[in-house]
Amino acid sequence: DREVLYPIEEIHGKLPSLLTGDIVLIRHKKGGLARWLLRRLTKSYWDHSALVIFTRSSKQGYASDIIIESIQYSLLKSIHHGAEIHRLEKYLMDPEEYDIGIKRFTWLKKSTRRRVRAFVLTNIDTPYYPLNAAKFLVGVISKSFRDWVLARQRFSCSGLCQKRFYASVS
Repeated sequence: DREVLYPIEEIHGKLPSLLTGDIVLIRHKKGGLARWLLRRLTKSYWDHSALVIFTRSSKQGYASDIIIESIQYSLLKSIHHGAEIHRLEKYLMDPEEYDIGIKRFTWLKKSTRRRVRAFVLTNIDTPYYPLNAAKFLVGVISKSFRDWVLARQRFSCSGLCQKRFYASVS
């Protein structure tokens, strides 16, 4: 078991032992207008999500919990990235910048968790679904437009999580 706490754990308490398929919810505290609009549009405290795909295990050779997330670094189309693999520590080391939460579906069997990982790994480097900032603004004002916008997100961070669970349990 890990003895040293990450900075975010020193503030909020130790994270539970993670499982493959756990959803990591992230809030960028200094995210600016785009993050504020996203939270307003989705009526959520969180503005980003990722999936745990490998858990820390010295036995298996993983020194860190590994996540997959779909990232949009900029609103410029030339800088859209997409599904990338990172260490969870990138969010745990800076509590001034991030809040995180963990969502676990306790009913998932180990075999389903492995299918979740297999499905998301097939989407590494899948492009991010670009969403025009003006659509966010209209979505804040219009519920019907907001519903249309949210239905179109397929390779956004939340779309990646949603699609993987849907594909894994159906």
